[in-house]
Amino acid sequence: MRNAIIYAAIVSSCFFMPTYSKAAVFGGSNLGFSGYPEFSEYPPSPPFGDDKFAWESYKREVEDYVNKAKQYVDDANSDIERVNEAKAEAIRKANEAVEEYNRKARGY
Repeated sequence: MRNAIIYAAIVSSCFFMPTYSKAAVFGGSNLGFSGYPEFSEYPPSPPFGDDKFAWESYKREVEDYVNKAKQYVDDANSDIERVNEAKAEAIRKANEAVEEYNRKARGY
């Protein structure tokens, strides 16, 4: 009975992931004090004049800003994948410990 409770607690913890950012998440964390780093690039400012060079420069700045945001999102997705792999490994190890306990308790 106790093993089923432990297993259920470990498996069910996978389903308590926030679905939006800026959520108030209660409980422990493996992140540092400052949490996950935010996207900290400064957005480009539109030009004051109407000359062609200023608008071309602004366009390049916007493209660069968008590319940096895409890179940040790609890196964040890679981090999420690493976290999910680490969670799966922790669950696997916990399940192995429970199985080992069950085998010893049953005399196998």
